[in-house]
Amino acid sequence: MVEMLLRVILTPTDIRKLSILTPSSVEELVTVLCDKLQIEKGFLIQYEDPDFNYELCNLNDISELPPDKATLRLHWEIVLSAAPSDSDLSNFTLDTASKSSSTHSSTSDSATAFDSEQLSPCTSRSDQWPSQFPIPLFSYDVEIRLQKANEDFKKNGTTLNVTRDIKMHVLEKLAEAVFSYKAYPKDCELEKVACALVDKHPCLKAPGSNGGWEGWKLSLKFKMANYRQKLRYAGCPEITVNFRQGSSRLSLKRPQKSELNFLPDHPVGFSEEDLEKERALMEEEVKKKDMSLSVLNSKMEVTFSLRRKEIVADQPLVSTVKQRWPGLFIEEQVYAEFQRIDCIDLKSTFLTSLDNHTRGFLKMYRAKANQGRGSDLE
Repeated sequence: MVEMLLRVILTPTDIRKLSILTPSSVEELVTVLCDKLQIEKGFLIQYEDPDFNYELCNLNDISELPPDKATLRLHWEIVLSAAPSDSDLSNFTLDTASKSSSTHSSTSDSATAFDSEQLSPCTSRSDQWPSQFPIPLFSYDVEIRLQKANEDFKKNGTTLNVTRDIKMHVLEKLAEAVFSYKAYPKDCELEKVACALVDKHPCLKAPGSNGGWEGWKLSLKFKMANYRQKLRYAGCPEITVNFRQGSSRLSLKRPQKSELNFLPDHPVGFSEEDLEKERALMEEEVKKKDMSLSVLNSKMEVTFSLRRKEIVADQPLVSTVKQRWPGLFIEEQVYAEFQRIDCIDLKSTFLTSLDNHTRGFLKMYRAKANQGRGSDLE
């Protein structure tokens, strides 16, 4: 078989050169990379495509790979789960990825022993889009380069010569930060992210442009599309719900206005069949004469992801929702569901707004009463 030369980018600071026999499939290439580089599976392979000026593309078929030599970038799939502790983060490295994976598996198996009150969707969001976007910390080596380049920029106005590795790392971190707020950000929101980036790191300003952020906005827009594709391969429900087969032109299902938890993952340790059993128990609880609100709330909480999947993906009639989810139409659960989706206390927000407009309402009422129409308002 013919040999080929590979340049494999594991991280911005870990780039390796390999010589291997030309693989017959992507699966065989993955196996060879794991064996040669001593890494675990669970990564996405991208290659520099000469047809598109050596921009990165996902490798779906081995025939897409240049025949003699190629540059590959490996992206590990993100496991969306509860945030690890500081000690776990400090001990995590590439070499311990397999250990982390097995720990996550055992945790998932034991999660079914917990009470449903302790479980919550692992991709839940809690914050609205910020007025000033917080730029995340980058890797240690990138932060050192940016710090020195920012000092040079203040002294003599010279910008940083952004290498490909630095740019890809910065965009990857920004995409993760943006996704923690929204999967489908608007252009104006991406503009705020780009502006915040060059405000914090003025050395990244592009020379020859007005604000220096325009190029970063465009790159981030394409990066978000690529990042969503990676999450779709990983099975993120908020992204897979919009997967189109063929030439379908259906409108995107995306959050409206202040919706944060639009389509969350199922709780850790719960399959769809398990959640359907919990839904049935919720339905039985509603039928009881002495219904327990605490039990009902726990069942509604744990089945939130299943309920959102049905409503978003299937778009059922209200009568169908009322039949399958009778607990949702109880007043306390209306407030609780709004809290789950928007992270806003509906009742207190409404009453506070009503108090703020009370003076205006009274003024309007008196004006109508003076016109002889007070009985209509009664």
